[in-house]
Amino acid sequence: MRLFVAIDLPGYVREALSELNESLRGMRWIMSENFHLTLFFLDEVDDAVIEPVQEALRAIDVAPFFMPVKGLGCFPTKGDPTVLWAGLGNGHPHLFQLQHRITDALFSLGFDPGERAWQPHITLARCNGASSELVRQLMKRHVDFETAPVRVTEYCLYASQRRGTRRFYELIESFPLEERLKG
Repeated sequence: MRLFVAIDLPGYVREALSELNESLRGMRWIMSENFHLTLFFLDEVDDAVIEPVQEALRAIDVAPFFMPVKGLGCFPTKGDPTVLWAGLGNGHPHLFQLQHRITDALFSLGFDPGERAWQPHITLARCNGASSELVRQLMKRHVDFETAPVRVTEYCLYASQRRGTRRFYELIESFPLEERLKG
């Protein structure tokens, strides 16, 4: 089973992101119901690992926070773009704290976070085959893109399944954010 940990997005953010969809040749837009902010990608895992992952995620202690959704960017930043994404401005300290705690918890179970530094983003489209110039023009047209901040009160463990050419995400468990008093 292919798993990832993410923050789900409210309807108003999904709708605003969907309105950015411009039919540029060579771009494959993500279905709006699949918009999310990935905190950790576990990849393919055995079913026996799911319960320890859930237990580790249940133990994470971070207070709820507000997260901006603003600006567009692409990967790679130089050369031909392959991914168009929405950014999170400077984020929020609790967002980075949450991601670090998830990474530490899953690393202790043997999951490798990879070598690249985590760059928070919401993938909007795959750009393989799209004109670099057209993708960058789209980004310039929406340079001031911003939604109302998202109140983050939980994060989720998802399974990713492919059906034909599309991916569908199944919620395995959501984990409420709450700052527990240390005693």
